[in-house]
Amino acid sequence: MTDHRSDDALAASIGEAAVEYLAALVQLDTTSPPGNERQATDYIAAVLAAEGIEATVVESEPGRANLVARLRAEVPTGRPVMLMGHTDIVAVERDKWDHDPFGGDIIDDFMWGRGTLDMKNQVAGQLAAFVALKRSGLPLTRDVIYAAFADEEVSGTLGAGWMYEHHRALIDAEFALNEGGGGQVEMGGARFYTCGTGEKGQSILNVTFRGNPGHASTPIPDTAMEKLGIALERLRAWEPDLTITEPVRAMLEGIGDVLGGNAQAEIPAHPRPRIAGLGRLR
Repeated sequence: MTDHRSDDALAASIGEAAVEYLAALVQLDTTSPPGNERQATDYIAAVLAAEGIEATVVESEPGRANLVARLRAEVPTGRPVMLMGHTDIVAVERDKWDHDPFGGDIIDDFMWGRGTLDMKNQVAGQLAAFVALKRSGLPLTRDVIYAAFADEEVSGTLGAGWMYEHHRALIDAEFALNEGGGGQVEMGGARFYTCGTGEKGQSILNVTFRGNPGHASTPIPDTAMEKLGIALERLRAWEPDLTITEPVRAMLEGIGDVLGGNAQAEIPAHPRPRIAGLGRLR
């Protein structure tokens, strides 16, 4: 039988450690550019060293540091899983902040600071979980890698991309847990944890409009600009059909199974065209 009290205590201790690590990381100005992520990797390396965990720190450029640590399985049955994040942050307009963006202050149960959401929070949380895993002594079935990268906000070429090109062996893994791709949502009094099954893409079109040359003083019909305006208006008014893909359907059916009742009945059996308010270009 699982001792839920011990599970709760473990979760609480990991949470407390994550808050401590996050506050410390927020207080380090790793605005990119210039980054200076070495401050963060030095802090993380010290936390790991105190737990007897060796970390490898490599710089793609002076100050642009990446950190990797590993917990090894004695007899691995699979390739590693990696906990990964980035320690750089976007710029700060200090005059628009109510509190110090590099203070890490907790006010009304919220921590204030640049990076608390993107993404020093996950860097800190994964660090706390990584340390707790080491302390637990649990037998691992595969290596667990902890990685903190530089340069995500600008290009990635000095962080994850650079590590892949120059130190691939350090981060070679079968799975990686990173930011985005899912989260916690509450619906109908139930809590759900989502996961990403795809990424948005883009389609670039080059469109040419031909017509009569225009003139600023006299409206002339059948100009290229007139045709462009008509096309843009049609694009703005366009409302595509609603298509429910298989991953979305699986998610909706899973939610419906939990909530039951009206929620389950609302899941369409087949794709329905032109659902009001959905898919409109704005």
